[in-house]
Amino acid sequence: YWSSSPVEIAGAGAGRTILTLSVPQSDVFTLDIAGLGTDSRLHDIGFLLGPGYGGNAVALANVVAERIAVTSGPATDANQGVRLVSDAVLRDSTIDVRGENPVGLLIGSLVGGEYLAERVAIDSDDRGVVSGPQPGSDGMLAQVGVRAGGPALSVERSTLRVASSVFEGSEPVRVTADLADATFVADHVTLATTAPTGVEVLGQEGETAAAVLRNTIVAGPGRAFSRIGDGGTALITTDHVAHKPVAPGDES
Repeated sequence: YWSSSPVEIAGAGAGRTILTLSVPQSDVFTLDIAGLGTDSRLHDIGFLLGPGYGGNAVALANVVAERIAVTSGPATDANQGVRLVSDAVLRDSTIDVRGENPVGLLIGSLVGGEYLAERVAIDSDDRGVVSGPQPGSDGMLAQVGVRAGGPALSVERSTLRVASSVFEGSEPVRVTADLADATFVADHVTLATTAPTGVEVLGQEGETAAAVLRNTIVAGPGRAFSRIGDGGTALITTDHVAHKPVAPGDES
Protein backbone atom coordinates (compact mmCIF):
# COMPACT_ATOMS: atom_id res chain seq x y z
CA TYR A 1 0.00 0.00 0.00
CA TRP A 2 1.53 3.30 -1.13
CA SER A 3 -0.01 6.59 -0.06
CA SER A 4 0.81 10.19 -0.95
CA SER A 5 -0.95 11.31 2.24
CA PRO A 6 -1.06 9.99 5.83
CA VAL A 7 -2.93 6.70 6.21
CA GLU A 8 -4.19 4.63 9.13
CA ILE A 9 -4.75 0.87 8.99
CA ALA A 10 -6.42 -0.36 12.17
CA GLY A 11 -7.26 -3.90 13.18
CA ALA A 12 -9.56 -5.18 15.88
CA GLY A 13 -6.62 -6.66 17.78
CA ALA A 14 -3.59 -8.76 16.87
CA GLY A 15 -5.46 -11.92 17.82
CA ARG A 16 -8.60 -11.01 15.87
CA THR A 17 -7.42 -9.28 12.68
CA ILE A 18 -4.89 -11.63 11.06
CA LEU A 19 -3.32 -11.21 7.61
CA THR A 20 -1.54 -13.97 5.70
CA LEU A 21 -0.24 -14.82 2.22
CA SER A 22 -1.82 -17.75 0.42
CA VAL A 23 1.39 -18.37 -1.57
CA PRO A 24 4.52 -17.03 0.21
CA GLN A 25 7.31 -15.58 -1.93
CA SER A 26 10.81 -14.54 -0.87
CA ASP A 27 10.52 -10.93 -2.10
CA VAL A 28 6.89 -10.31 -1.12
CA PHE A 29 5.50 -9.04 2.18
CA THR A 30 2.00 -9.74 3.41
CA LEU A 31 1.70 -5.98 3.93
CA ASP A 32 4.11 -3.46 2.41
CA ILE A 33 3.06 -0.02 3.55
CA ALA A 34 4.64 3.33 2.76
CA GLY A 35 3.02 6.47 4.14
CA LEU A 36 3.80 10.17 4.08
CA GLY A 37 5.57 11.52 7.16
CA THR A 38 5.13 10.04 10.63
CA ASP A 39 1.36 10.55 10.76
CA SER A 40 0.69 7.22 9.07
CA ARG A 41 -0.19 4.43 11.51
CA LEU A 42 -0.62 0.67 11.53
CA HIS A 43 -1.91 -0.98 14.70
CA ASP A 44 -3.64 -3.93 16.34
CA ILE A 45 -3.00 -6.44 13.53
CA GLY A 46 -1.60 -9.98 13.49
CA PHE A 47 0.40 -11.63 10.70
CA LEU A 48 0.58 -15.39 10.16
CA LEU A 49 3.52 -16.65 8.10
CA GLY A 50 3.66 -19.82 6.05
CA PRO A 51 3.53 -22.48 5.03
CA GLY A 52 6.26 -22.28 2.42
CA TYR A 53 9.56 -20.60 1.68
CA GLY A 54 10.22 -16.88 2.11
CA GLY A 55 6.96 -15.68 3.57
CA ASN A 56 7.45 -12.17 5.00
CA ALA A 57 5.10 -10.31 7.30
CA VAL A 58 5.28 -6.50 7.11
CA ALA A 59 7.53 -3.80 5.63
CA LEU A 60 7.21 -0.27 7.01
CA ALA A 61 8.26 3.05 5.48
CA ASN A 62 7.31 6.36 7.12
CA VAL A 63 4.88 4.52 9.40
CA VAL A 64 4.39 4.13 13.15
CA ALA A 65 3.32 0.53 13.88
CA GLU A 66 1.96 -0.49 17.28
CA ARG A 67 0.63 -3.71 18.77
CA ILE A 68 1.70 -5.92 15.87
CA ALA A 69 2.05 -9.69 16.33
CA VAL A 70 3.95 -11.88 13.85
CA THR A 71 3.75 -15.65 14.21
CA SER A 72 4.95 -18.55 12.05
CA GLY A 73 2.77 -21.41 10.93
CA PRO A 74 4.07 -24.90 10.16
CA ALA A 75 6.77 -25.53 7.54
CA THR A 76 7.95 -21.94 7.17
CA ASP A 77 11.47 -21.08 6.00
CA ALA A 78 13.59 -17.99 5.31
CA ASN A 79 11.04 -15.56 6.71
CA GLN A 80 11.39 -11.91 7.61
CA GLY A 81 9.15 -10.83 10.44
CA VAL A 82 9.26 -7.01 10.32
CA ARG A 83 11.40 -4.86 8.04
CA LEU A 84 11.86 -1.16 8.82
CA VAL A 85 12.46 0.26 5.37
CA SER A 86 12.64 4.00 5.95
CA ASP A 87 11.99 6.26 8.95
CA ALA A 88 9.80 3.70 10.70
CA VAL A 89 8.75 3.06 14.31
CA LEU A 90 7.69 -0.26 15.87
CA ARG A 91 6.24 -0.36 19.40
CA ASP A 92 4.59 -2.81 21.81
CA SER A 93 4.84 -5.74 19.42
CA THR A 94 5.90 -9.40 19.23
CA ILE A 95 7.74 -11.26 16.47
CA ASP A 96 8.03 -15.05 16.38
CA VAL A 97 9.69 -16.53 13.27
CA ARG A 98 10.47 -20.21 12.83
CA GLY A 99 11.98 -22.59 10.32
CA GLU A 100 15.27 -22.28 8.44
CA ASN A 101 17.14 -18.93 8.19
CA PRO A 102 14.48 -16.53 9.48
CA VAL A 103 15.13 -12.93 10.57
CA GLY A 104 12.97 -11.41 13.28
CA LEU A 105 13.60 -7.67 12.74
CA LEU A 106 15.51 -6.24 9.79
CA ILE A 107 16.46 -2.56 10.00
CA GLY A 108 17.38 -0.64 6.85
CA SER A 109 17.12 -0.95 3.09
CA LEU A 110 18.50 0.73 -0.02
CA VAL A 111 17.78 4.18 1.36
CA GLY A 112 19.07 5.77 4.57
CA GLY A 113 16.76 6.52 7.44
CA GLU A 114 16.09 6.71 11.16
CA TYR A 115 14.47 3.78 12.94
CA LEU A 116 13.06 3.04 16.38
CA ALA A 117 11.85 -0.19 17.98
CA GLU A 118 10.76 -0.18 21.61
CA ARG A 119 9.01 -2.67 23.86
CA VAL A 120 9.37 -5.45 21.28
CA ALA A 121 9.83 -9.17 22.01
CA ILE A 122 11.51 -11.30 19.33
CA ASP A 123 11.90 -15.07 19.07
CA SER A 124 13.74 -16.48 16.07
CA ASP A 125 15.08 -19.88 15.10
CA ASP A 126 18.05 -18.08 13.52
CA ARG A 127 18.78 -14.32 13.44
CA GLY A 128 17.11 -11.96 15.83
CA VAL A 129 17.89 -8.35 14.79
CA VAL A 130 19.93 -7.32 11.73
CA SER A 131 20.81 -3.64 11.36
CA GLY A 132 21.86 -2.65 7.84
CA PRO A 133 22.67 -2.89 5.01
CA GLN A 134 22.34 0.79 4.14
CA PRO A 135 25.33 2.95 5.15
CA GLY A 136 24.35 5.92 7.25
CA SER A 137 21.21 4.44 8.75
CA ASP A 138 20.63 5.33 12.40
CA GLY A 139 18.62 2.93 14.53
CA MET A 140 17.52 2.83 18.17
CA LEU A 141 16.27 -0.15 20.19
CA ALA A 142 14.83 0.30 23.68
CA GLN A 143 13.35 -2.35 25.98
CA VAL A 144 13.78 -5.06 23.36
CA GLY A 145 14.09 -8.73 24.26
CA VAL A 146 15.57 -11.20 21.75
CA ARG A 147 15.99 -14.97 21.91
CA ALA A 148 17.66 -16.39 18.82
CA GLY A 149 18.90 -19.74 17.59
CA GLY A 150 21.70 -17.89 15.76
CA PRO A 151 23.11 -14.39 16.32
CA ALA A 152 20.72 -12.34 18.43
CA LEU A 153 22.13 -9.09 16.99
CA SER A 154 24.14 -8.14 13.90
CA VAL A 155 25.15 -4.55 13.10
CA GLU A 156 26.35 -4.08 9.52
CA ARG A 157 27.41 -0.81 7.86
CA SER A 158 25.11 1.26 10.08
CA THR A 159 24.77 2.85 13.51
CA LEU A 160 22.62 1.15 16.14
CA ARG A 161 22.01 2.38 19.68
CA VAL A 162 20.49 0.00 22.20
CA ALA A 163 19.20 0.69 25.72
CA SER A 164 17.63 -1.43 28.46
CA SER A 165 17.49 -4.60 26.36
CA VAL A 166 18.41 -8.29 26.51
CA PHE A 167 19.88 -10.38 23.67
CA GLU A 168 20.28 -14.16 23.95
CA GLY A 169 21.74 -16.17 21.08
CA SER A 170 23.91 -19.13 20.13
CA GLU A 171 26.35 -16.97 18.12
CA PRO A 172 28.28 -13.79 18.97
CA VAL A 173 26.82 -10.33 18.73
CA ARG A 174 28.51 -9.09 15.55
CA VAL A 175 29.56 -5.60 14.43
CA THR A 176 30.84 -5.61 10.85
CA ALA A 177 32.16 -2.73 8.71
CA ASP A 178 33.07 -3.38 5.10
CA LEU A 179 31.52 -0.88 2.66
CA ALA A 180 30.91 1.67 5.43
CA ASP A 181 31.55 2.19 9.14
CA ALA A 182 29.48 0.27 11.68
CA THR A 183 28.84 1.39 15.27
CA PHE A 184 27.04 -0.43 18.08
CA VAL A 185 26.35 1.60 21.24
CA ALA A 186 24.87 -0.30 24.21
CA ASP A 187 23.73 1.12 27.56
CA HIS A 188 22.19 -1.11 30.25
CA VAL A 189 22.13 -4.12 27.94
CA THR A 190 22.65 -7.83 28.59
CA LEU A 191 24.43 -9.77 25.82
CA ALA A 192 24.29 -13.51 26.48
CA THR A 193 25.60 -16.17 24.12
CA THR A 194 26.55 -19.83 24.18
CA ALA A 195 29.23 -19.17 21.54
CA PRO A 196 33.01 -19.12 22.24
CA THR A 197 32.93 -15.30 21.89
CA GLY A 198 30.43 -12.80 23.24
CA VAL A 199 30.99 -9.72 21.04
CA GLU A 200 32.82 -9.90 17.70
CA VAL A 201 33.96 -6.70 15.98
CA LEU A 202 35.32 -6.82 12.42
CA GLY A 203 36.69 -3.91 10.36
CA GLN A 204 37.37 -4.44 6.64
CA GLU A 205 38.26 -2.50 3.47
CA GLY A 206 39.49 0.59 5.32
CA GLU A 207 36.29 0.98 7.33
CA THR A 208 35.86 1.16 11.12
CA ALA A 209 33.74 -1.15 13.23
CA ALA A 210 33.16 -0.03 16.82
CA ALA A 211 31.37 -1.43 19.86
CA VAL A 212 30.80 1.02 22.73
CA LEU A 213 29.44 -0.72 25.82
CA ARG A 214 28.28 1.03 28.99
CA ASN A 215 26.66 -0.45 32.11
CA THR A 216 26.37 -3.74 30.25
CA ILE A 217 26.76 -7.46 30.93
CA VAL A 218 28.51 -9.78 28.47
CA ALA A 219 27.78 -13.37 29.53
CA GLY A 220 28.81 -16.69 28.04
CA PRO A 221 31.16 -19.66 28.36
CA GLY A 222 33.94 -18.22 26.20
CA ARG A 223 35.90 -15.00 26.03
CA ALA A 224 33.96 -11.78 26.09
CA PHE A 225 35.43 -9.98 23.08
CA SER A 226 37.06 -10.48 19.73
CA ARG A 227 38.22 -7.65 17.47
CA ILE A 228 39.67 -8.18 14.02
CA GLY A 229 41.17 -5.51 11.78
CA ASP A 230 41.06 -7.25 8.41
CA GLY A 231 42.16 -4.29 6.28
CA GLY A 232 40.09 -1.98 8.51
CA THR A 233 39.86 -0.88 12.14
CA ALA A 234 38.07 -2.66 14.98
CA LEU A 235 37.44 -0.83 18.26
CA ILE A 236 35.90 -1.91 21.56
CA THR A 237 35.26 0.57 24.38
CA THR A 238 33.85 -0.47 27.76
CA ASP A 239 32.67 1.48 30.80
CA HIS A 240 31.22 -0.39 33.79
CA VAL A 241 30.91 -3.65 31.87
CA ALA A 242 30.72 -7.05 33.58
CA HIS A 243 32.45 -9.87 31.67
CA LYS A 244 34.84 -12.75 32.14
CA PRO A 245 38.44 -11.74 32.86
CA VAL A 246 40.58 -11.30 29.77
CA ALA A 247 43.11 -14.15 29.71
CA PRO A 248 46.86 -13.46 29.35
CA GLY A 249 47.82 -13.33 25.70
CA ASP A 250 44.30 -12.45 24.58
CA GLU A 251 44.91 -9.38 22.43
CA SER A 252 41.22 -8.67 21.90
